[in-house]
Parts: sequence; structure tokens; C-alpha cells
Amino acid sequence: MDRFLLTKQKCVLLHITSTAVLDAIIERHTMFLSDPEVTKFLRVTDISIEYQRQKILGIVSSSVQCAMAVLLGTEECDLQSIASRYIGMATLRDIDAYNLSAHSGSMIGDKSLWGKGFGKEAKLLQLYYAFVDLGLRWVFSRTIRSNNASVRMLESTGYVQQGVRPDCRRVGNDFYDELLFGSNKERWRAVWNERAWTRV
Repeated sequence: MDRFLLTKQKCVLLHITSTAVLDAIIERHTMFLSDPEVTKFLRVTDISIEYQRQKILGIVSSSVQCAMAVLLGTEECDLQSIASRYIGMATLRDIDAYNLSAHSGSMIGDKSLWGKGFGKEAKLLQLYYAFVDLGLRWVFSRTIRSNNASVRMLESTGYVQQGVRPDCRRVGNDFYDELLFGSNKERWRAVWNERAWTRV
């Protein structure tokens, strides 16, 4: 999705469809995952390059999942620039062509860009792909109650809280409530059209 869609757009999403793209980002990806602050709220058990490479390859080869690299800037993507421009990952899983729904996840691994709107922009672009390109009706996500940045990002991109799983997500030695969120095309569209070059 290397398309310029938003005003003042700062990043693009690139579908990982080849091992060449994956190989270009994998070292930087695992470097991000080696930071405990980045993975504090993620379910990461093995940060080795080979494990992460196989995990992403599994997503890429699946018909019900997709992985997109979040790249800094809006220039044309080429293999030489992908590695240095890679700042995070956005995924869709459980893509259900019958019920027209999916579950989303995302991570901005470059901490120098936290709090600057990159996570929100990447999420809006991810939802564009889900609602416009795939024609989905609902996209769901989840986070833990104490992850305030994630909650704010989800709410700012059209998600609403739909439920709670009490005391079920472990972080270190503690357990936290897991908050369940969902967004439909109408809620996302209201946010998107405030920034989009082309309204949807």
C-alpha cells in the first residue's frame, strides 16, 4: 500500500509478500523486539531472527492473515531503502471472507517516533486496506487496560470498546483486564475523512 492517501502523510504500509522484503526488515524488526519497553504489552516469546522470520513467513503464506511493514516517509519503496525506513509492523489475522471481519494488531518499534502520530496513521492506513480493499465490515482489536497509549490510539482511529476479559493478560507477574475493541467502516470513515485527500 505505497499510496499517498492522507494529508501530511508521514508513513506508508508495504505488504510483505516476498522473502526479499522480509529479509530487508528482519534484523531491524528483531532489534525492536529486543527492547523490553517495546514488547512490554506484546506476546513475544522468542526474538531470534530465525524464529521471527518463520513466524512472519507463516503470516505471509496464509490466506487469512497479512503482514505490512510500516515505513517512514512516503517515497517510492525499494529494497535498498526498506531496511532503514522500517519502523514497525501492522497485521491482520483471522480474515473472515464470510462474516467480513478480521482482527488487527500493530507495533511501532522505533521508540523515537512514539507519541508523534505514527501509530495512529499506520492504523488508519491498515483500516483503509481492511475496509476499502478487502471490503470488510468489522475489524477487532484488543489491548490491556493499563496500555493507555494503545487505548488512545484505538479510540482515535474509530474503535470502540465492546467488552472486557477480566484479569486474563499476564505482564510480568501481574494479571490485567483485556479490553476488546471493534471498528466498522462508518466509524473509521468519520476519522479518515478528516485527513484524507479522497473521501470514502
